[in-house]
Amino acid sequence: MKYRFSSLDQILHSPLFDFSVPYQEVERRDRVTRSTRLGDMRFHEACRPYYFEDEDLPMLIDLFYLFYAEEHRMTRPEERIAPVRLLQPAVMDKLIGRSDFAQLRKSCKGNAFVSMEAAQTYFRTIIDGLNTLYDETEELVTVLTQLENRQDGLKKKLCHLIQEAQDDPAKIPKAIRAAERLASTGEQIQVITGMIQDKVRKQQQKTEDAVHLALQRSIQSAELARYALQCWTDDPDGQSRLAENNYDLLNCVKHNPMLLGITRQLGRMKEMLSELRRNDYAHGRGEKYSITRGRDLKNLLSGELALLASPATTPLFLRKYNAKGLLQYAKRERVHKGHGDIIVCLDESLSGARHWPWPCRTSVRMKAGSLR
Repeated sequence: MKYRFSSLDQILHSPLFDFSVPYQEVERRDRVTRSTRLGDMRFHEACRPYYFEDEDLPMLIDLFYLFYAEEHRMTRPEERIAPVRLLQPAVMDKLIGRSDFAQLRKSCKGNAFVSMEAAQTYFRTIIDGLNTLYDETEELVTVLTQLENRQDGLKKKLCHLIQEAQDDPAKIPKAIRAAERLASTGEQIQVITGMIQDKVRKQQQKTEDAVHLALQRSIQSAELARYALQCWTDDPDGQSRLAENNYDLLNCVKHNPMLLGITRQLGRMKEMLSELRRNDYAHGRGEKYSITRGRDLKNLLSGELALLASPATTPLFLRKYNAKGLLQYAKRERVHKGHGDIIVCLDESLSGARHWPWPCRTSVRMKAGSLR
């Protein structure tokens, strides 16, 4: 389609352009995620024992961050370069919604060594299929990248020409020509993008199978790495040990069948034990399990303390406090038995003899602690 514009107003009100916001140059990235400085530092520490090519690092950092981070910050599609925007969503963006990804995250979250082991396993499993897709779309992606660079330059030029044309009508023809070129470039980008998406769609089933296989292998690698840290180190999170030491330890476990079997069995047991300890409650603080009424100021609900915020409701708080009617948390706490003697008195009078066939002449004296 050949776009024609006859006036400046036609350009400003065209649905092809958005001049409602000031022009900002787009900085396209080769990353899917926006990692933090701490996340990048953890990645570079964890990847020291491994050997990766420089062109593989962006995808590895994204995978590591998806597994390691507490929260995910993703880049917008328009901020990504063409290969990342069109070819990686099937193997990156769609991971988050999968149930097996949640299982993998449970093993990796917050543990840099385990996350790195899972990321490199996933990458090595998926990279062959991804390279095949790259090869099939290489020419189209190259053309698309050139068109996007041209589009960015034309957008910047058009915004500048429109500002000049509003002050100088002699510049309107230049603005019209720039708008026509920009519209034509946008249409070419849509056509090339559609052709790439068709090729990706044809490989969809193969890609899904490869993603499933990569996730299963990553789960196995992450579990083994976590079990190795739990069994053979005093640092299950792998934060205080060097990545090289953890890497050597894991290699020893992998290449020794006896250690591998012990690690899998003992690791599961230690994981169950740590979960039980984590779910247990501290007797000193108690465990909240219900709501009751009383006047224990340490355990009051915040809604009751809010009555003290206004002079009008303070008398209501005092009245409920006096009647032990304030809502408070009920806690399970260790039972502390009293100390001191317990004196038991038995009735030896004649009135007691009517109920007992023999006289009771026994007195009992014992310590309270013996009743535990």
